[in-house]
Amino acid sequence: SGLVGSEMCIRDRFKGVLLPLVKSGDCTLREALVFGSVLAKASVPQAHAAVVIMKLAELPYSGAQSVFLIVLLNKKYALPVRVVSAVANAFLKHADDSSERPVLWHQSLLVFVQRYRGDLSDDLSGKILKLLKTHRHHTITHDIRRELTAGHRQRAGGGVVGSAVAAATRRLAALCAASTI
Repeated sequence: SGLVGSEMCIRDRFKGVLLPLVKSGDCTLREALVFGSVLAKASVPQAHAAVVIMKLAELPYSGAQSVFLIVLLNKKYALPVRVVSAVANAFLKHADDSSERPVLWHQSLLVFVQRYRGDLSDDLSGKILKLLKTHRHHTITHDIRRELTAGHRQRAGGGVVGSAVAAATRRLAALCAASTI
């Protein structure tokens, strides 16, 4: 409750508490979950969130990093391409690592792909799909793969919204052609 009611601005919370907590490497999952629940309820400006997501992506993997990424990605900000690429590359760092990834890693990858699949280039999507061949989870991998292929179809065909706009444009063009105005 001290973090929620404090007058500390969001930027200072990130700079003075969250990032050092993750960087230290000794943040327990319980601490991350408590702080993450406070963060989930807080109003965070998009620019601050984008910077923190970028900085989290640059850090070595930890459970706390995954918790905070999940919380911030679930806020569904429109992130700059640079930030989306940095998060994708944070996951791709583990492509050559054959050790088993924790469930939290898979969960954070799933949340990332669910929220930003439309912002991923075909190249990054392909690399993540290749990554899933090395790092599999018996239930989560299928969901990640499904989201990535849906994102690819959405980019290729314009998705539901794109096809509706295309149909409306065709109807409008036909009406204009039929009109003698």
